[in-house]
Amino acid sequence: MKKEFDEILQDADLFNDMYASVFFEDEVDMLQLMLSLIRGKEIIIDSVEIQLTIVNTDSKSTRMDVVGHEADGSVDIVEFQVILCKPPILAKRSRHYSINCDRKMLNHGESYKDLQGSALVFICKDDAIGNGKPLHSFTMKDQDGMSWAMEER
Repeated sequence: MKKEFDEILQDADLFNDMYASVFFEDEVDMLQLMLSLIRGKEIIIDSVEIQLTIVNTDSKSTRMDVVGHEADGSVDIVEFQVILCKPPILAKRSRHYSINCDRKMLNHGESYKDLQGSALVFICKDDAIGNGKPLHSFTMKDQDGMSWAMEER
């Protein structure tokens, strides 16, 4: 029994779904701190959902590790990636997650102006980009490199 417990503790990090679920369950402060440090500004989280699954009957479903809800309706999604995804796959995966998040936030008949902001944070075990930097931030830009800031986030 002790050996099994020791083995479980060896794998106890945020890349383990069971451990991450317990770590963030009802821990708004933990998620706020982590997101504020990563995003470089104060983030205020009202509630946290763990392992939120968005089921799509007509396409691939999405399971999000940790979802933080802000007072203004914005959503912060945190994904812990065990399998190293190279940039093209990581970019496509992030696009899929963002699309599914937006689909869930905007109901049929609502205006696009009602669509709240979202931030998607992938935390990878290894350097996904391969340039030795610990943090990368991506935004939509036009062909001249001008940022397409749809709203202040």
